[in-house]
Amino acid sequence: MIFAPYKNGVSHSPWEEITAKQASQGCQVLFDTLLSLTGKNSFLLTSRAAFGFSPQVSR
Repeated sequence: MIFAPYKNGVSHSPWEEITAKQASQGCQVLFDTLLSLTGKNSFLLTSRAAFGFSPQVSR
């Protein structure tokens, strides 16, 4: 589990809220953990964006 702090300390509740920045930080923790577990290099995953390739996001 990755916990993001909530200003009032409420957790596992319908009233729990986090900011976009906190969500992004949680995603970064997950990303870094997956890279560590798989032995992958983040450059290989992020360098594609530098050359104009980006993942397709469906909404």
